[in-house]
Amino acid sequence: MRNPFILKLYDVIGDDSIVKVEIANWNGLAVKFARNQLSKIAEIKKTGVYILIGDCLTGTKIYVGEGDPIKDRIMSHNVNKSFWEYAIIFVSKDDTTLNKTHIQYLEHRLIHLAQKTKKCDLDNGNTPTMPTIDEFNKQESEDFLSNIIKILEKLDVWLFYDNSNISKQNILQNNGSALTINQKGIIANGEIIGTKIVVKKDSQVVTNVVPSCPNVIVALRQKLQSNGTILDKNGILTFESDYLFNSLSQSACVILGMSANGKSCWK
Repeated sequence: MRNPFILKLYDVIGDDSIVKVEIANWNGLAVKFARNQLSKIAEIKKTGVYILIGDCLTGTKIYVGEGDPIKDRIMSHNVNKSFWEYAIIFVSKDDTTLNKTHIQYLEHRLIHLAQKTKKCDLDNGNTPTMPTIDEFNKQESEDFLSNIIKILEKLDVWLFYDNSNISKQNILQNNGSALTINQKGIIANGEIIGTKIVVKKDSQVVTNVVPSCPNVIVALRQKLQSNGTILDKNGILTFESDYLFNSLSQSACVILGMSANGKSCWK
């Protein structure tokens, strides 16, 4: 069980386009903002790490970066990267908690987590090398990273969260329940977490898609097979590990190989 924490969330404008998040007794600050609000975000003048997030054919695309300060990098991305719809930046309140080594370490770790969880398309062309860092600064960085993951969870961003760490407690706290698809000769099991669903390991998937299956679902199925999330076991496509989908319908479409209403299919 994780230690409890107090989180403060502020909707700055009132329309969810700029949200600031703090954790009690933590010197960090997170700011989530829509792309069209970039000019209003004073915190980009600080040292920190950032995540650009947008939709793509196979789900979600992200870019992870660091800047000292963030401003020059993210202003460049506003010109050169068209995919992102919103960003989340993580900085320190007093400008002393994070230095260049810290943010390089955090960038490396976040990219590694995104590669490990396989929940998004990563726009980073290269994986940055781990900076030289002593044990004290490494632990400080890991503590900061732990709070980043907590905040991302509360912002409903699960892209860096290992499915194996989504405990029953997480699911119950998000009003979750166990559901099953039993159609077309396959059985799949899932558990609700927030607005998303975790399809459980060993859930089955239909082998062939129907001709009318949306291209985005075909592409996502191919991606999950190519990265080893779905494997052929004795002629039956099966989830090799738990996998978090953005919605009931997205998961049902992938499992059944056709357009599907998740609320009708999951029972």
